[in-house]
Parts: sequence; C-alpha cells; structure tokens
Amino acid sequence: MSVSIAAGQLRVTGDGSAEAAIARDLPIDAVEISDPIGSSPRVLRFADGAACEIADVDGLTRLLEREGIRPGLASRLERRWPLVLAGALLLLALAYIGFRYAAPGMARGVADRLPPEALDSLSDNALAVLDRGVFAPSGLHPGRRGAIEYLFRNLRLPAAVDPARLRLEFRRGASVGPNAFALPSGIIVVTDELVELADDDREILAVLSHEIGHIAHRHSLQQMLYRSSIALMLTWYVGDVSALAASAPAALLYAQNSREFERAADAFAVSVLRANGVGLEFMSTMLQKLERRTTAGASYSRYLSSHPVTAERLRALEAAR
Repeated sequence: MSVSIAAGQLRVTGDGSAEAAIARDLPIDAVEISDPIGSSPRVLRFADGAACEIADVDGLTRLLEREGIRPGLASRLERRWPLVLAGALLLLALAYIGFRYAAPGMARGVADRLPPEALDSLSDNALAVLDRGVFAPSGLHPGRRGAIEYLFRNLRLPAAVDPARLRLEFRRGASVGPNAFALPSGIIVVTDELVELADDDREILAVLSHEIGHIAHRHSLQQMLYRSSIALMLTWYVGDVSALAASAPAALLYAQNSREFERAADAFAVSVLRANGVGLEFMSTMLQKLERRTTAGASYSRYLSSHPVTAERLRALEAAR
C-alpha cells in the first residue's frame, strides 16, 4: 500500500481483496487522521466508515507536514519528554504556591463571608459526628460543670465578641485526653480530662479565653477551609458548605494552628485575663502542665498537637506579665 499527497488530495493505492484493488483519491480535509502516539500505527478513517493503518508513522508525518498538517499538541509533547517533565514540575510549583500563599487568603475571605446560620449548621453537624466517634458523655458532676459555666458567663469580653454566641460543651475526651477546641459557631468543647488537670479554675479560664480568641478571629473556620482545598473551592465559588461539613470533624480535631493564629489567640487571652483580674501565670502554668503530660509519654493528650506549646509562646507570656 502506498500513500501520497499532492495539491491537497490524498491518494491511497494498493492490493486489496481478490476482487478489487484499493484506490482512494479524495481531499485530505475529508479524511480523519489519528495523531502519532508512540510507535503505534496511524489510522486514516474515511467518510464511508472504511479505515486503514499506516505503519510508517514517520513517513506519513513528513508527508502531512509538507501540507502544513502537524500533529496535535499532546502528540508533540509526547515526543519531547524534557518539556513534559518541565511542565509537570511547573504545575507542582504552581500548586504549592497556590496552597501555600493563595489558599490562606481565600480561606480568610470565605470565613468572613459565611453567615452565622452556616456556622451554626457546620458546628452542630461536626459536634454530632465527633460525639458518635470520638467523645463520650461528660462524667463531671453537674455542680462542677455549673461552677465553670458561671465563671465563663461572667467573663468580661471585648465589645466585638457576642457572649450570646458562646457555649460550653463538656465531654469525656477518651482518646483525645486533656483538650479544648473551638467550633466556628462559638461552641467550645472542653474535655473532663482538661478540667481534672487544672488545680485552679483560673487555669481553665485561661484556656477558654484563648479559645474565644480563636472564635473571634475565626481561626478554626479558616483552618478547616485551608486543610480542605476542595471544600474551600466549592464554598468560595458556589457558597455550598456541604463539602466543608463533611471534612469538618477531622479538620477541627487534628488541624494544627499556625504560629500567627496562636500568637493572636494568646494576645486575645492576655487582654481578657487582664480585664478580669486573672494573672497570666495561670495560663503559663496550664500550658506547662500540658507540655509535661505530653513529654511524659501520655500520647492521649492531643491538646499540644492542635495548640503547639513552644518556648516562644511561654516567653511571650512571661514578657507580658
């Protein structure tokens, strides 16, 4: 079989069946020509459904290029693997830059746009999931819980914080141990183990003040969005929080706050404790207890995994006294 192209006409000739030889002569635009892929034959497909394979890929490619017909971009890139590799590296670099720098900004924007109703739904659903798989009902005496709630309700807070949006929830921490974390709506979950670790209720107030700081700055919501990139995109573009709700429990429990978030929450707690006449040593003491608990090998204490206690934070508290 031979293939030739002249003046825009493609001619295919060759031996066919016993009854007839192959002879096709038609405009090249009327023929569908497959792109070269590796060493696979190229295929000519005709309008009547007939087709033929051309094993001499390079020869056909040269014929077509003389007519100004070049392979598609994918085919050309396949033959230039250095370009493909460079493109892949560029894509990875862009993805990293987007995740490292663009995503936090998008997370802040989305967090500021979500209305209270969305935050309530998101937080209630997340807590329900955690109650089914992580927490157990609190074993604290109702009087003990009531005493902490009384102190919490009587905290003097900045005008920007709506006390009506804040709510304490007590749970037996089980695998998460001494812990406290804030949900976007204003719920603060406190484990029995954290209460039992405190020797003074002012240590608990220090932790709660820190968590209110995260709520005031919408840190937990930003972290959930940042760690859930697909959910972030859907929420940003279409306002749908269902994808975010699905990833919220794990993001809330295991997300590690940035140093920026921790400094902001610590600064907020310092201002609240001062306004309420609570010494900053109670905050430092509680952080040191949690640090000792972790370094002693109590792997069930996860407070430090989501609230990293560093020498920098303790030094900042010491300097603020």
